[in-house]
Amino acid sequence: MSGKALILSLSLMSLGLAGGFIAGRVSQPSSSDTSVAKQTFESSTPSPTTPAFPGSIGDSSPSTVKKSSTPIGKQSDVLSQLSDILEETNDSKQTAMGYNLMERLDPKQIPMYLEQVKTLPKKDKRLLAVNLLLGRWATSDPAAALTYAKGLSLVGERSSAVQSIFSAWAEKSPQEAMAQAKQLSQGMERREAISTTLTALAKTDPAAALAALNELSNGMERTNAIQSIFTTWATKSPQEALTQAKQLPQGLERRNAISVTLMGMANTDPEQAIQLAQGEMAKEMNPWETQSLFSIWANQDPQKAAGRALQLPKSQMNDQVVGNVVSTWAAQDPDAALQWAQALPSGSQRDRALQGVISQWSFRDPNAASAYVLALPDGQTRNQGVQQVAQQLAQQDPAAVKDFIGKLPEGQAKNQAMQSLVFSMAQQDPQAAADLASSMPPGQMQNMAMQQVLSQWAQRDMQSALAYAQKLDGPVQAQGIQQVVSQWAQQDPRAALDYAIKSGQSDLQNSVFNSVAWSMGRENPKDALTMADTISDGNAKKNFISNVVTAWAQSNPAGAADYAQHNFVGTGQGQLNTFSNLASNWANSDPKAASNWVSNLPDGDYRSRATAGLIQTWARNDPKAAGEWLQQAPAGSARDQGLGAYSQQISQVDIAAATQWANSISDDTMRDQYVQMSYRRWAKQDATAASAWLATSAVSDAMKKQLQPSN
Repeated sequence: MSGKALILSLSLMSLGLAGGFIAGRVSQPSSSDTSVAKQTFESSTPSPTTPAFPGSIGDSSPSTVKKSSTPIGKQSDVLSQLSDILEETNDSKQTAMGYNLMERLDPKQIPMYLEQVKTLPKKDKRLLAVNLLLGRWATSDPAAALTYAKGLSLVGERSSAVQSIFSAWAEKSPQEAMAQAKQLSQGMERREAISTTLTALAKTDPAAALAALNELSNGMERTNAIQSIFTTWATKSPQEALTQAKQLPQGLERRNAISVTLMGMANTDPEQAIQLAQGEMAKEMNPWETQSLFSIWANQDPQKAAGRALQLPKSQMNDQVVGNVVSTWAAQDPDAALQWAQALPSGSQRDRALQGVISQWSFRDPNAASAYVLALPDGQTRNQGVQQVAQQLAQQDPAAVKDFIGKLPEGQAKNQAMQSLVFSMAQQDPQAAADLASSMPPGQMQNMAMQQVLSQWAQRDMQSALAYAQKLDGPVQAQGIQQVVSQWAQQDPRAALDYAIKSGQSDLQNSVFNSVAWSMGRENPKDALTMADTISDGNAKKNFISNVVTAWAQSNPAGAADYAQHNFVGTGQGQLNTFSNLASNWANSDPKAASNWVSNLPDGDYRSRATAGLIQTWARNDPKAAGEWLQQAPAGSARDQGLGAYSQQISQVDIAAATQWANSISDDTMRDQYVQMSYRRWAKQDATAASAWLATSAVSDAMKKQLQPSN
């Protein structure tokens, strides 16, 4: 098993998924209004990508791990070694241990080991072990590994397993992996498999990866991969990547490709990248992306980057650029950075620059930084400096931070410093930290500090934390008990539920009911539904069941949907939002099955809410398919709800098309509401185009008069 595939397998469970931006093609609505042109537009949505595994770069990377020649031993030995790997808290060491073990396993024995790991008691560790083993199996027989993964019952398990398999498969044969990925059913697993495969293909042939991308119609699939393709391409040849990115059609896909390409270019020529970002490519870049370019430059030549940052137009965002650059500089040469910042004229840029220096100085030498901060005049720079120094001192020298706090006058800065000390102490001595939090002035900061302490304490010793919380007074007591019992609900939901019911406190009950419903609904929904019988309050019980079903939908949407349809519809039980959440969750993994379920619901409020939830997610992931489904949906309230949700979703990327879709709603009141929202945004972006559409559209004369600007 390759080091990269192993790192992905580990990161899937230990880090989760990160966000990205997505673009896709969207069809226009069918309409008798001849002004509705057949257009296309770009759409955006968060997409799952897999982050790098911490510690995978450096002297403990798998590529530098010495392989063991020791025989693998008995089945029990493998299970024991897997358990040791999964319990290891050092990321780099865990990666090395996992790489070593996987390299020594015989892939033919993987099915046997997969049966063995089912006995592991902790679910998160069990899933990580499955991903590691499937990644190893995929190096020799990816098709068999994929068949096994498809048989996993829970959506989350299946999704992470599929991604682990395709990571290994794509390294071995990206073309073969891509062909298999395209055969998967529409949904999250297919998107992740294609993204993983295209990323691997881009490393060897970015042009071929781009060509494969163009064969995909699903908006989420397309843009899930485009960032990876151009990031890799820009590393190899930024100018070539930029040329290709500029040839993409106007829209978010093009902007996303240009952005990541300029990031890659900044690693070798930051001045040119920033010049392009502020010149020829200015319309393609947002302020946050430009800020990232300066951060890359600051790592190479902080003084030059800082001087260029001062030339940016005055704004709060650009002041932040200055602060970030100087912070990077201070990490390399704090004396030079401080001297440069102090020489700036008074104002927001100087304040930001000093804050950047103090943030690094407090990390390297908190005692020296504390002396400097105490000598600053009152103001925001001093207050933030106090908090930064207190955070570092609390971690390195608790006695010194107490002395530092004692020198501060009463006020916000002192309270923030005490809060930092409390947070640090909570990990080592939660009771002492709680005592310190109790001594803080009453208010929001004290409440936040106490909640943090009790949360940490409850994870280690729930009964002691609860006993302490019960001795508190006023709002802090109520919130403290709620915090502890919510943690209790994760460990022993039945006991926590009984405690909350006996307390008679509605706020505590609501918090615990929600926590139990969500934690048990994902893994053991039938037991959770049985627990509902112990709740006497009718509304609380109804909300509890609704939350169980919503959580259930994240792991088994089909089962949750079947329960909701047979137990809620026509009975007056459950909340309409449950159907919206069900359809939304299901659409993320299997939009075809979700849309079939929605279509078969009886006409009425439940179907309308479910349609809105379905379209909200589907239009974000695959706007073209969602639009086509809406065009075929029968007229009525459910379709109107879907059209409204569709209009809102796509308005983020094509406000003109969003307005046209809104105008196809049949209900007069609802149509006017959505048309107004979309049109006013359109008019702000492009008043000429918006007015031209309005003049020829089928919008009523009264609405036209209302939308037209007054002279």
